[in-house]
Amino acid sequence: MRLTRVTLLGRMRIGRDYNPTYLAQQFDVTTAILRDTLCALAQEGFVKMINRADGKIAFRRVKNELPGRADDRIEQMLSTATFPVTRHVTGMLSGYGASLASVRDLALLTRRA
Repeated sequence: MRLTRVTLLGRMRIGRDYNPTYLAQQFDVTTAILRDTLCALAQEGFVKMINRADGKIAFRRVKNELPGRADDRIEQMLSTATFPVTRHVTGMLSGYGASLASVRDLALLTRRA
């Protein structure tokens, strides 16, 4: 299941405390990513952050409504960073020795005596 604000709130019931690690396992994401989403929802007033006596933090859903559709459009615009170009090297390498020599010379210049 893809993690969005709407799907996260859909998984949570009102009045029940949720551990971020448990919810991260449900969505197959890291706890850090899930905590960022939960903190954003807490700032908007959809969930409440609760400090337990044992030192752990839990989150409780406090509103029955869902965030607006503008949030979904913003989340769809976000993407995962990837390399822009895939390079395929075929054939023989040429000029490799000259490249290594220039790197070696630069390294020797910066070396402390």
